[in-house]
Amino acid sequence: MIKLTKNQLKNLIISCDTKNPKYELNFIYIDKQNAVSTNSRCITVIEHNQNTEEMWLHISLAKTAIKDSKATHFIIESNNSIISFDKDNFHIMRYSIDMTDYTYSTMKFPDYNRIIPQSCTKSNIPFTDASQIQGILALDEVNVNPKYLPLINEGYISYNADDLPVMIQDSEKIITHVVMPIISDKFKELKDYLKKNK
Repeated sequence: MIKLTKNQLKNLIISCDTKNPKYELNFIYIDKQNAVSTNSRCITVIEHNQNTEEMWLHISLAKTAIKDSKATHFIIESNNSIISFDKDNFHIMRYSIDMTDYTYSTMKFPDYNRIIPQSCTKSNIPFTDASQIQGILALDEVNVNPKYLPLINEGYISYNADDLPVMIQDSEKIITHVVMPIISDKFKELKDYLKKNK
């Protein structure tokens, strides 16, 4: 059983796939330390450290639960079972679906620790508003799809190059979001202009 805030669950939904033939990617995966989701273009890791058993939550349940406007936090209590609570810790609703234990036992989530950059040449660049993220990256010609950026209002950006994963963390470094940049000639026109006007 783990507790997640509404913002944490929203960030996991951003990274979770919906119709991936690799079935596991359509789930939020929970292990002893983290809740994780990925769609192969970005990954979100939320540290919970609640020493829980391995659990899986289907994206459809997460999306249904998050629609409750009164909900402020959620408890994932077991496989495919999530309970919403309001600000007064009042139990609002339980959402669940049944799957066989055999299905869970055969599911295997990717080794997400291999995706998270362990060191970056440009690390812990601060931002104080989510709207600043793309601008900061653009200064180094790093182009990312805004669709896959996290819902983090204050935190840090770390990266190595314009073709390598970008790591974005909240100020407490509980939420770690890694997004792959778009490799394109978006900045070529600007480069050419600057060269001509040196």
